[in-house]
Amino acid sequence: MLEQTLPENIDNKKKLPKIEVTETESFNYDGFQVVRGEFFSHIFEPSFTLNKSKVSVNKACIRKLPDI
Repeated sequence: MLEQTLPENIDNKKKLPKIEVTETESFNYDGFQVVRGEFFSHIFEPSFTLNKSKVSVNKACIRKLPDI
């Protein structure tokens, strides 16, 4: 098991929960697909997310807004 700690520059010195990493060569990729990059968000493209109780925008969206 691996134990992770937060970086030193963060005030909170609590340790993250232990995680278990399992490596196996018997993993089967049948049924999985490789998707094109356009299905993932891009850092410099504006995007917004609608949620049940909020609307979120990324930094690229904010940069496109006129100065207020």
